[in-house]
Amino acid sequence: EAVMVDVDGAEAVLITKGIDSPAGVYVLPLTDSSEAVTLERVAEFDIGESISAADLSADGRVIAVRTPTRVLLFDRPATSSIAAALAEEPCEAASAPERQGEAIALHPDGRGYTTLSERESATRNDFRLPES
Repeated sequence: EAVMVDVDGAEAVLITKGIDSPAGVYVLPLTDSSEAVTLERVAEFDIGESISAADLSADGRVIAVRTPTRVLLFDRPATSSIAAALAEEPCEAASAPERQGEAIALHPDGRGYTTLSERESATRNDFRLPES
């Protein structure tokens, strides 16, 4: 599962693992309310593996989704929601042969990402994105 906060700070997006069924995408408004808030399921997607992590670029235009063995990148147009972007076809990106890929972080400059495995002595793997 994964959690991201949109760059405008208005909502958090949660993605379920999706082990035996498509992953659910839920939106949580980030309001200054003491009221209980119910997550709203806004989308689902099935990539054939469980979701272990996700990140949103600093400018909000790229979403990285991590599975135990793959990295998927989703383009997010400026007028699109995170959920709508996740409904589009991803681009598979490079990943290292990690035993159990569990973490991803997009670099602040938007030019790459880092992955880590969930094991002792995990190696940090850094990747650069092609210039666009």
